[in-house]
Amino acid sequence: KSSQQPVAIKVVDKYSCHKQPAMLASICAEQAILKELRVLCARQSNTSTVHPVVQLIASFHDQECLYLVLQCYTVGTLQDLIQHYVKNNPASDDAPLQRSILYQQSIPFYVRQLWQAIGFLHQHGI
Repeated sequence: KSSQQPVAIKVVDKYSCHKQPAMLASICAEQAILKELRVLCARQSNTSTVHPVVQLIASFHDQECLYLVLQCYTVGTLQDLIQHYVKNNPASDDAPLQRSILYQQSIPFYVRQLWQAIGFLHQHGI
């Protein structure tokens, strides 16, 4: 399907899944949850509800890999954000207070985002 929206594609090697059955189970569970969310979001599409969880657009496979096509968020993961913050705000003798204040200001925002996403999933029995 062609569209102008950027997507993220999660690629999982089937060989790795066969070597690690827990990995395959995890990917299948992730796909099932994302499909359930897609159905839920489609039912609520006429509301102004913002869904705090990445949406599954499509999934498919070939002989070598499994593919999950997801909404693309260009800001990266929470881990990317933390690593970027630490890299760009190195600790120093003259800046520990400033660094501490930045951490204190940003942490509640991201905790709130995670809390909303978890609440959304629990509210819908996922």
